[in-house]
Amino acid sequence: MPEAVKDREGKGYKVFLDMATSMKESDGVIINTFDAIEARALKALKAG
Repeated sequence: MPEAVKDREGKGYKVFLDMATSMKESDGVIINTFDAIEARALKALKAG
């Protein structure tokens, strides 16, 4: 875990926490990968 999010009093922690808690409101998540490396995982995600 990055040092910036370990300090619960720091700005980095607050930003990370706000971002993480807002993810439950999203309709999906964009994954930074490509088919040649993780074809099986991407196939499973596409299948639902």
